[in-house]
Amino acid sequence: MDPLLSLLSHTGYISGERLCESLGITRAAVWKRVEKLREEGYDINSAGKRGYRLVPRPDSLLPGYLAMDLSTQWAGRGDIFYKPDMTSTNTVLKAMAYQGAARGSLAVCELQTEGKGRLGRRWEAALGENLLHSLLLCPAMPTEKAQLCTLAAATAMAGAVEETVLGLSVGIKWPNDLLIGGKKCAGILSEISADMDGIRFVVMGVGVNVNQRHFGGELEDKATSLWLEQGKLAGSGDMPGQDARELPPIDRRALLCAYLSRMEKAVEAIENQGLQGILPEYLRRSVTLGARVRVTGIQGEFLGRAEALDETGALWVTDEQGERRRVLSGDVSVRGERAYA
Repeated sequence: MDPLLSLLSHTGYISGERLCESLGITRAAVWKRVEKLREEGYDINSAGKRGYRLVPRPDSLLPGYLAMDLSTQWAGRGDIFYKPDMTSTNTVLKAMAYQGAARGSLAVCELQTEGKGRLGRRWEAALGENLLHSLLLCPAMPTEKAQLCTLAAATAMAGAVEETVLGLSVGIKWPNDLLIGGKKCAGILSEISADMDGIRFVVMGVGVNVNQRHFGGELEDKATSLWLEQGKLAGSGDMPGQDARELPPIDRRALLCAYLSRMEKAVEAIENQGLQGILPEYLRRSVTLGARVRVTGIQGEFLGRAEALDETGALWVTDEQGERRRVLSGDVSVRGERAYA
């Protein structure tokens, strides 16, 4: 982060004299750098002898504002790269990782031009409405357990959503989808770099439909957003005095900070305890385990019942012939009210 921005991210005013001393530059140079930050979108107030202050801006995902709200030790504390639009946050962060970015680094944007989902699918998101980011992990675990990072991210984001938007109930569809009322509200894409010694890094990409108000075409029956679901709570009377149409946008930065805090703890839990570190939380939210499923992948397509997870995070499914199959990847659809979703 810009050293000046780092100093301003602390609460309250900081004098020009102190900024000069800390940065080793003149007052004129401080003023020029403040102006540059203002051009980048930061709201910086100047007040005579009191100095400069970074004015909070709810929902802004700029690194300086994010740093003000973080309560983590390492998640979000590495390099933070923000740009309004990117090809994809995973692509950008992976390049940063190969160039030596530290654990906990982030790539965040408002719009992805080449957003990626699992199995080569595209991830579509409207400009400035949703939360699109990737977090760099360096987990101390063998390569075969890398799937646990995805499960950890799912539990962390599910908890963060419920913390940010009170009243919502979030389910997890193995391995990487978050659902509310049977509709997808978030997806996770992890990309791993490993060698003979184990995992080098994991790029954990998460996209959350936060404030999107419309889904067209086939997505209308399959996708939802936190804002839409919050509106349903208001419309049902669970939020007295609130008109669903007048609800303000949900603060994406608050959601991201809640996720980073929970993800930090979840990663440390799986490093120390393996699957058991997150299993109770995962089981509580799983919509897959115990359900009838359709599995599509390199093993072909088959129907069965999802029975359990093994210590690597793989899914065990008993097919219709009674054979137990270990599913490491692929598309797992859960039998619900609308056939398999």
